Amino acid sequence: MIDKLSKQNPYDMVFESTFEDMVSSLFSLNNRRTFNSLKSDYFVEDGNIVINVDVAGSSSDDVDINYDKDQNMLSIRVAKQYEKKESKPQFYMRERVISDQSRNFQLPRGVDPESISAEVKNGLLTVRAGFLESKKTESKVVIKVNSLD
Repeated sequence: MIDKLSKQNPYDMVFESTFEDMVSSLFSLNNRRTFNSLKSDYFVEDGNIVINVDVAGSSSDDVDINYDKDQNMLSIRVAKQYEKKESKPQFYMRERVISDQSRNFQLPRGVDPESISAEVKNGLLTVRAGFLESKKTESKVVIKVNSLD
């Protein structure tokens, strides 16, 4: 079983974990994450995992990203506090926005923690993660048989 898991295609694992996350959130009555979660796209491009998250109105200072190596879990949290005051003759308006959203992404095995990078541009957070270089082993091993004669 462990050998099967270690040989599983990392791309398949991305989609399986995303699908399992979607299904569990749809059928869990206690899970309200689908209604107040960060909207995202999660895919593989050019051999790297790419996660795009909508963070309109947020800056890089509002974003906190953590990676748990033991669980292969990437956590994204966007917390912003915004206050707008506007004064006009005989009119006063004040708006406040306090938002705290988070989302976890189960990454496949073999992600290189040092390769994880993120940027915010035009209201879109893009997180990229590469895979560790695996040592390629030959499928055939020739064993020399010594003669004891």
